[in-house]
Amino acid sequence: MRDSGTSLRGSSEVEVVLIIKRDFDAVLNQLTSLRSILDYRLEPGPPKTIRDIYFDTADGLLRKRETNVRIREIGDAFFISTKWGAKRTLKGATLRKEVEVPWSERALRGLIKNLKLELGRGSLWPQFSEAAPIESMEAIGLHIIQDRETKREVRNIWPGLKPTLVLAELAIDRVTYRIGNHKASIFEVEVEEKAKKSSPVVRDVTKALLQAFQPALQKWSQGKLLTGLAIQRILETEPVDNLLDHDRVRPEAFNRIDQTARSWRKSWSRRLVRTLISRN
Repeated sequence: MRDSGTSLRGSSEVEVVLIIKRDFDAVLNQLTSLRSILDYRLEPGPPKTIRDIYFDTADGLLRKRETNVRIREIGDAFFISTKWGAKRTLKGATLRKEVEVPWSERALRGLIKNLKLELGRGSLWPQFSEAAPIESMEAIGLHIIQDRETKREVRNIWPGLKPTLVLAELAIDRVTYRIGNHKASIFEVEVEEKAKKSSPVVRDVTKALLQAFQPALQKWSQGKLLTGLAIQRILETEPVDNLLDHDRVRPEAFNRIDQTARSWRKSWSRRLVRTLISRN
């Protein structure tokens, strides 16, 4: 979601993430052919190819703050995004704050100010480039921690009787992480609230999808960033064939990915608590 300013007021985002753990092609074909679910219409939107580059400081300051910063590229357009304050709802959805604005020098200045980033030596504003946001982020001392591409099929969820308002969005994603010399692909389904007070739609559509496609389709509690970092960690410590089959994550690897991600989240939470205590 996008905010027209550069302060971290942000807007709230409610979504549920599901992951295809096996029978990838069969489930994808069935999902993309759906045109209705329950009493809702599924209207295809234009497909998107999205490149996301995530950044952090050399000492991992942003992760310690549980804040994500990225450059997003869609076609010829660049955006700078900040996400923070992720929480789980009682229904299993993720609620978080997000600011996404078009890439500009003003947006970059706002990011540095709001996150209280300290520029490294030699980080001069003349290095800002409207056409090269990744290089500009590196010029202020940030480091790339993830590079991924998402090929997205969008389905707008409309009420069946009165198709006047998009209530939610169903996104069918092929996510490919670039990790060293390897590519690792997973397949996700996201159901995201688009209209106010439409969280029941997200809940009901999610439940219907799970009933139709389990056990191949299951809830996934990790975000794309943390999932990719966990995959990277496993690739660093195990033979590639244990994890990948022709650039696709093997079905039997998802439990290890989930366990690795959960372990990291607990570790980061403990570090955050220690940091907050030390400031008091």
